[in-house]
Amino acid sequence: MDNGLGTITSNVCEFLSGGAFADPTVGSGATLVMWSDTHAYTVSRVSASGKSFWMKRDNAERVDHNGMSDSQDYRYTPQPDAPEEHVRMTKRGWMCRGQLVRVGYRREYYDYTF
Repeated sequence: MDNGLGTITSNVCEFLSGGAFADPTVGSGATLVMWSDTHAYTVSRVSASGKSFWMKRDNAERVDHNGMSDSQDYRYTPQPDAPEEHVRMTKRGWMCRGQLVRVGYRREYYDYTF
């Protein structure tokens, strides 16, 4: 992985976990990687070319009782009225607002160490 000036150097585990170049389908999960935090989304539509798609933020309800820990479990439900966010394919993979997007799974995670 190139870590030169101006490159993406976010959560390495999320980067390596796959989904960087997966094909999105309507209704499938997506995860926005924001450094060490991640946010769960649902793919709402895909362009005809397949080079971009739109996603909506899921409601992620925490279901564990672990407090401010790394062990976090969530229940995800779609939010049909949530605003759509545009995601496009780049040479580094799917990107939205300058952040990596992983396709094929949902993951909500808050890093309480910051």
